[in-house]
Amino acid sequence: MYRAAPDGFLKLREGSTRKTWLPWLDRIRDHFGELPVVALKAKDTRWEVVQWRNQWAQTPRTADYAIQVLQRVLSWSINSGLIDKDCNPAAGIEQLWHANRADVIVEEAELTAILQHTTHHGALAIRLAAATGMRRGDLIDLKWSEVDSISISRVASKSTNGRRITIPLTKDARAVIAELRELNAARDVPSTFVLMSSRGPWQKDGLGSTWWKAAKAAGVDKHFHDLRGTAATRFCRVPQTSDEEVADVMGWDPQRVRAIRKRYVDRERIAKGIIARWEQMEATGA
Repeated sequence: MYRAAPDGFLKLREGSTRKTWLPWLDRIRDHFGELPVVALKAKDTRWEVVQWRNQWAQTPRTADYAIQVLQRVLSWSINSGLIDKDCNPAAGIEQLWHANRADVIVEEAELTAILQHTTHHGALAIRLAAATGMRRGDLIDLKWSEVDSISISRVASKSTNGRRITIPLTKDARAVIAELRELNAARDVPSTFVLMSSRGPWQKDGLGSTWWKAAKAAGVDKHFHDLRGTAATRFCRVPQTSDEEVADVMGWDPQRVRAIRKRYVDRERIAKGIIARWEQMEATGA
């Protein structure tokens, strides 16, 4: 029923998300499919759910994904009136994976090194990510109709309520957009998509693979998603830009922006101030 529901599986984004969820729905059906609804309230059912998850404990993120899908199916069942509110034994199960990348960014020196190990098309995509902070899914779906001279405006790929994202185009972003426009104009048939690989429109996995190859070659252990932090630091460096404004653009909590500003932007400003004072002392002998 969940698979066929417009507000269930069919509400998921077509493509990689549905493709990833289908095997997990099969596993859930095979393991729990004959479990009576009344058994969902039993205390030992939660233990059964945890043990089912733990078969992937060696790969914590995979184990957590199993619980995520099961939680979604049961939550949908509750909202649909198929089971009672206390019939979700997967609710509240803690994640096994606890890596916190909230304030991790790709620093400028790392970005420079990565760009030297990728293709021209790959570099343009990575530079646009670092300049806008857009998620990979939003980047590969971005169309020229959503870009004007000062901003990018589109419905966020992860939004379930049609929330639009509006990203101001900084100097870095405008420079990348200009290169992309020139490249598109030179095509025999201009594309409606802003980003293109050498083979056509980017696929999510293709862009991810391009990133990992370049990052590995550059000796940088960072994720493509960490480019969102890079963009946040650039926004923070714009004079008189508040944490709340940056948070609004990024779709983050202001506290997360403050953590990035303190760790990267303020540290850099303090270091530059110290160096400037030292150089002045050396020059004047004072």
